[in-house]
Amino acid sequence: MENLELIIKYLDGEVIGEEKTLFEQRLKEDSSLEQTFQLVKEVDHTLADDNLSSFISKLKETQILYLASEHQNPENEKNNSGTSGITRILHNKKLQIAASIAMLLIVSTVFYKIHFSVSPDSLFNNYYQPYEASLITRSSSPTDVSDLIRGIQFYDKGNYANAISKLEVVLQKEKNNTAAHFFIGVSYIETKDFKKAIENLKYVINQNDTAFVEHAQWYLALCYIKTNQNQLATPILSKIVQSKNLYKPMAFEILKKLK
Repeated sequence: MENLELIIKYLDGEVIGEEKTLFEQRLKEDSSLEQTFQLVKEVDHTLADDNLSSFISKLKETQILYLASEHQNPENEKNNSGTSGITRILHNKKLQIAASIAMLLIVSTVFYKIHFSVSPDSLFNNYYQPYEASLITRSSSPTDVSDLIRGIQFYDKGNYANAISKLEVVLQKEKNNTAAHFFIGVSYIETKDFKKAIENLKYVINQNDTAFVEHAQWYLALCYIKTNQNQLATPILSKIVQSKNLYKPMAFEILKKLK
């Protein structure tokens, strides 16, 4: 099972760096692993094409044809006992075992993809990182002590509760402050209040503030994934993929996993 999970992660592009190099070397040296890899690759392709039933039917058909050919082959039929009969039984048994292993791999692959690769928590945790605000806090003047800057400074230090408190003060005075909406939105993600995070991120997107809109789209899509609302995340991710958005490669990866 460990090899199966590693193979699936490799096919999904999640094995990188030294781990990827080592795995590819193992594929060259371990014929058994390489055979499993090719099978899972075929299963992965089949699943992506929504043609799993066809794949299983072909597998069963292959088994039936093989067994039929064994019984119809004169060389096999001329001796129903002794070495030839034993050989035929062994061949049939090997085929049944191979088919069973193949079916087990299919079931395992489907189970893994449903319960691990495409689970909301898995996708969210794999792709979520808080927005980097250090450039904003470093560029502010030492004498600039506005509530907005203080709120962003709290955010940058990971003090999200204080960041929310300070940014709420800003929004009470300036309801249209998109920077405050954005940073309080990501702060709510960090405090697991996804409903409020979604509200604030949607506001930033609706205002189309070029400084934050592409970041807000990305975090809003992740919020929808986390809250199991893939039907709302998908069009946002598709829009990101079709643009020059910074998050385009990751959005593309997620869309593949949501299929």
